[in-house]
Amino acid sequence: MNSTPDEGIYELAPAESPKPRPRTPPQAGNPIPCPSCGYDLRGNAFGRCPECGKVITLSALRHAEAKRKQTWRDSPAIVAALCVTIGTGVALMTQGVSAAITGDSPLEMMVFMGIFLAVSLVVACVVYFLCAAMWIGWSQNVGTTMLQVCAAYGLSFGAGALLGQIPFPFLPWFASVVILIGLLIKFLEIDIRDAAIVAVLVWVARGGIGLIVAVLMWG
Repeated sequence: MNSTPDEGIYELAPAESPKPRPRTPPQAGNPIPCPSCGYDLRGNAFGRCPECGKVITLSALRHAEAKRKQTWRDSPAIVAALCVTIGTGVALMTQGVSAAITGDSPLEMMVFMGIFLAVSLVVACVVYFLCAAMWIGWSQNVGTTMLQVCAAYGLSFGAGALLGQIPFPFLPWFASVVILIGLLIKFLEIDIRDAAIVAVLVWVARGGIGLIVAVLMWG
């Protein structure tokens, strides 16, 4: 009996057919809410919303998407309110403590600073409005621009009250003007020359208003 010694050693097992893998379901896209009623428009061609009947355009969808992505930092009103509140708080606290140390009435000083700030905000807006009308121009609507002016001036007002405690002539005024220039550039995106002119005019007008308010309060 002739047999090959290694017969059967190298026999290969029959190849197994690959098991079918379950298909991964396609990921659903992001919802496309209707700008009017919020109905999900996925799978619908541009036209009318099947829920509310509003005419849907690409620009309307983009505007709605940009609005949904807005944060509180994108709201000029909220930013202006925060900046004015911070500036007012710093100014009132600084002047109140200073008045208590010098023996004056902290309440009277805080009332003075509150009135002074309110009038100064109006003056700052009027000054910038005139400058924008004459040569700076408008990059946004008037309401948004005025809110940005209030935000810039509110913070600089608080910084000015704090720096006013430095016992060096003209240094607090100069530092406050520089701060206002930087804030105007930041909030309004104007060049440094225009910001410097506006800041100087605002602070000159502020000095005159402060003198008038002081005379009316203390005679």
